[in-house]
Amino acid sequence: MSWCASRRRKGSYSLRVNYAEGAREACNFGCIGKLLMAYLDEEESKRLVLDGHVKRFTSRTVLDFDTLKKEWARIRLRGWIYSNGEALDGVKAVAAPVRDYSGGVCAGLGVTFPAILLPKSRVPPVVKAMVKAANALSLQLGFKDRRASNSKIGKRYGG
Repeated sequence: MSWCASRRRKGSYSLRVNYAEGAREACNFGCIGKLLMAYLDEEESKRLVLDGHVKRFTSRTVLDFDTLKKEWARIRLRGWIYSNGEALDGVKAVAAPVRDYSGGVCAGLGVTFPAILLPKSRVPPVVKAMVKAANALSLQLGFKDRRASNSKIGKRYGG
């Protein structure tokens, strides 16, 4: 579907994180991968982990199913994800789910930063912007539930 096409914007800084459009990665790669796994049926997520469809990218990558299960629950509760070096060393990211007309999560909307450009103090406003944008996109896809806008942003984003 055309609305699922990847859209990228380059930042104004010379230090950048680049992903090739259409590149295939393990299902746990980056914020979006982990976010989408959080909203899968638990048995499907478990199968992906146990069948080796997850991969270690850095020393911070989580592969243990029980730990992942707890992290996925936290993602669903908050309505967003924050990552600090789980996919790429020195990279932080924030993402929020995009829902379709049925209420199911069909995509994620995220932003990545070189770690030096996203100190803890900037995480809450970035989370707020990602959740707001993902909710707006969800509404365009026919999602009607207003509870999605009540994500818990606060200071519970890790370190």
